[in-house]
Amino acid sequence: MQAVNSLEANGKIVEKIFRFNYLIDGEEEEDAGIVQIEFSDGSVLELDLVSDGESIAIKWKNRQSSIEESQLDKGFKILLTERSPYCQLKGRKVVHTDELLFGAIEQELDEMVIAGVGLLADDGSLLVYYNGGNYAKLYFNQHPPSLGNPFKLQWRHGGFIGVS
Repeated sequence: MQAVNSLEANGKIVEKIFRFNYLIDGEEEEDAGIVQIEFSDGSVLELDLVSDGESIAIKWKNRQSSIEESQLDKGFKILLTERSPYCQLKGRKVVHTDELLFGAIEQELDEMVIAGVGLLADDGSLLVYYNGGNYAKLYFNQHPPSLGNPFKLQWRHGGFIGVS
């Protein structure tokens, strides 16, 4: 069985980005929830948290099998590509992806868990989805904050040069 990974997004054109959320006292949660990135070829990259509080799940779907608002229990679907700054990614080609790994300082790369995914667009925009300890976080043109000992965050393939 072939591993599912985000690297298959390289060369694809972003059409829409959705996140799924719930209202707490009429306000959107800070937790980004499940994020789906639809590409012009009909494929959908779905990113979600794993219940271990550290890692994420990466799934590829087709547009027809992506989550609809009617499938959510008291939740709703937010079209991020209609909001700033995410609207900048609409129509952009993904030129580089990388997996953000989390683990103890002494762990080797192959022992660390995938805690996030970064996608770099052809205009230099960076989108990072990250498991911030049971809360999904989205970062635009920035990286998640670094961790102090005894843990580390490290990009599997070197990350994104020139993006702070």
